[in-house]
Amino acid sequence: MAISGGHPEAGVVALGVAVRFAMNRAGARWTSIAACAVAISVGSASAERIGPPGGDYFVQPGDSVAIMFLLTESTTPMYGYSLDLDIVPDPAATGAVTVDVSLSNFFDTRNVISASGHSRSGLFSVIRPTSDGIFFSTNASMLVGITSVPGVNDVLAQAYVRVSPDALGDFSIRVGGASALATPQGRAIPYQASDVIIHVLPAPGSSLMLLGAGLVAARRRRGH
Repeated sequence: MAISGGHPEAGVVALGVAVRFAMNRAGARWTSIAACAVAISVGSASAERIGPPGGDYFVQPGDSVAIMFLLTESTTPMYGYSLDLDIVPDPAATGAVTVDVSLSNFFDTRNVISASGHSRSGLFSVIRPTSDGIFFSTNASMLVGITSVPGVNDVLAQAYVRVSPDALGDFSIRVGGASALATPQGRAIPYQASDVIIHVLPAPGSSLMLLGAGLVAARRRRGH
């Protein structure tokens, strides 16, 4: 799916046993809403952090990259979560960055829930495309509280991102408003989120790269 600007409103995470489906006001995405526990989140006064493991990504047109989003500094036991990722291109960017929903996953070998000794609910685990990115939602199969351990069970999701052959410039991946963490009691857990920027640079030997090198050389000659 091609990603464009814009950020549809949404703010619910599905948690619980009985479920129905509802669509947000913008009509852009479906999310499951539990009858027994609904959490709406985002905060700044918590130790919990959501974000990629490192810095920005530098890629070339036509590349693909898998980006993990982690839950770190976890102190409050969590039962389930949703992760809403929006890709926002810089106004000067060209081409597109897309999310391959078929390859994106919960990275179960290191997932917050399934690598903790518990299992994720198959019924309430969803990965869906949105108008500007991708939406993950899952919870534990039993009513338990789980905290993440770095390098053991700290992954919320892995997004598989593709860069179009004509892409150039910067594309931000932002933790969107439908992201949430929830306790077994259905209370929202505040968190802080970090974005990541994909910098798409011209391939070596491309006309743009050669043009840039020629301009640099010209400047140096004029400086002597």
